Amino acid sequence: GSVDLKPIGSNAGTYIGLLGGTMPLSGAATMPLYMDPGVTISLSSAGGKDVGPLSGSTTMPSQVTWTNRDAITSVDRTVPLTFQWTGGDPTRNLIVVGGSSDSKTKASGGFLCLVPVSAGKFTVPLSILADLPVTRPLTGKDDAFGGIGILSAPVITSPAFTASGLDAKVVLGGWASIKTVQIK
Repeated sequence: GSVDLKPIGSNAGTYIGLLGGTMPLSGAATMPLYMDPGVTISLSSAGGKDVGPLSGSTTMPSQVTWTNRDAITSVDRTVPLTFQWTGGDPTRNLIVVGGSSDSKTKASGGFLCLVPVSAGKFTVPLSILADLPVTRPLTGKDDAFGGIGILSAPVITSPAFTASGLDAKVVLGGWASIKTVQIK
């Protein structure tokens, strides 16, 4: 099958496509998973005015199960935040992420930690959580947002990707589990 990529915001040079699952937003529809571990995914396009033909491929990694995902309903910045998981490809890393933003106060903060899949757990220290702005309880369309998650990432290099006319290029096979939370 195929999935159309959509530009992100007003930056027409950055594209994203959801290949199954659910966006971490209240009321978002769930799509069936598009790819299984071990499946090779190919990307290709005839190109356009500024970018020539492009092609690349990547193989989907084994999925990690975020075992304490449902237990984390909010993030208390006075208590270390521990992520736990099982499974996955031990030659890969996880990206443990979190962040929050409040458009009224114009405060934003976040963290991104690279952790070996083989570790099975990671605790975000208080010194990092202290930089996250507090958010109000989630009420649908709000002006404050908090989220946490884990994403898979290759350890060393990304698969080959060819295209002319680009300053940077990368194609990564992976998956993400992200959820919205209140930051207290």
